[in-house]
Amino acid sequence: ERDLDIAIAEAVSQYSRQSEQKIVDHGVEHLGMLAHELRNFLNSATLAYEALRTGSVGPSGSTGAILGRSLTGMRDLVTRTLAEVRLEAGPPRSERIRLAAILEEIEIAAMTPAANRGVGFSLEPVDPEVSVQAEYQILTSILTNLVQNACKFTHANGHVTVRTRVTADRVEIDVADE
Repeated sequence: ERDLDIAIAEAVSQYSRQSEQKIVDHGVEHLGMLAHELRNFLNSATLAYEALRTGSVGPSGSTGAILGRSLTGMRDLVTRTLAEVRLEAGPPRSERIRLAAILEEIEIAAMTPAANRGVGFSLEPVDPEVSVQAEYQILTSILTNLVQNACKFTHANGHVTVRTRVTADRVEIDVADE
């Protein structure tokens, strides 16, 4: 009976060690993939920057576009990774957030990508007193992603509009594109 007890304890211990190692291995693999993707974007951005810095090409050509795509790729990769980390960290910490402040940040972030693609962008005004109960980073990430995708996939000379509707029990934010 004692030998059986020892054998079961050793088997459970071994299983626990293997499970923990799998988790560590998965984390290392994920981190390696993240670093690899970031390095690729950074290498492209660095090469494009050097070409622009030396004056051999102008910023409005293909090299400038490569730099822009590389920087956007890095930003999007970091944003996605931070969102994954927040989601894995457990339930978000909800707080009262003034919607106008978040929408202002999103408008600022959207103006350059929209202009670079020849896309119009407008944000309909929202009452500065309107607030929502949410986790700031997650809400900002979601809205930024929606607006960036709308700007990215709208045809040149198209338009992206962000509208907010407030009712007694909810706030709706619409991102409309063409």
